[in-house]
Amino acid sequence: MFKLKSVDSLDKDYEEQLQTIDKAIPAGLSVVGNEMASALQRHVKNDVYAAYKPKSYKRTGEIGDISNMTSTIDKSSNTLAFEYRFGTESARPYFKDSDQVIAAVQDSDYLWNVGNREIPERPFWDNFFNELFSDNRVDEYFASGMNQSTPSLRATAVDGSVILTGEDMQDLHDPLSMHGGIEYDTTDDDDKD
Repeated sequence: MFKLKSVDSLDKDYEEQLQTIDKAIPAGLSVVGNEMASALQRHVKNDVYAAYKPKSYKRTGEIGDISNMTSTIDKSSNTLAFEYRFGTESARPYFKDSDQVIAAVQDSDYLWNVGNREIPERPFWDNFFNELFSDNRVDEYFASGMNQSTPSLRATAVDGSVILTGEDMQDLHDPLSMHGGIEYDTTDDDDKD
């Protein structure tokens, strides 16, 4: 429990509490990264592979392979980078990169050269993104990871923020709120030039 020892120690006590929080953040981000990979695998399986069975080619399963999903935590900035990159599932170079494959699978306006068969839209990426970022699921995962690391923080996801309500926080007057604790970039690397 956070106890203010004296007015003279306020800065030191506050700094110690911030260090406790900083140690819990990577644990929260790690849970977010793991949940993102699990959700993406589930959406590839259910939204892509279960929605259409090819007759003229053999799937490699590469789109849903966990090895193509990388989470990197930068502890100096308390950020998580989730990268999803894979080959183009073909010996022939139909697509430039994985972003083009995602667009073709999602929108089904690519000519898959399967005769008269119509391939349905398979919006796995949109479904994945909506699952995580609607209803604050990412914030819930983040709070859960922080609590696994440091239960006394009692992190809770509330309205797009993670609030720390543990007894350790009560002497700091207001609960610490980490608004915008999870940020995500939806631009392609090619768009950043």
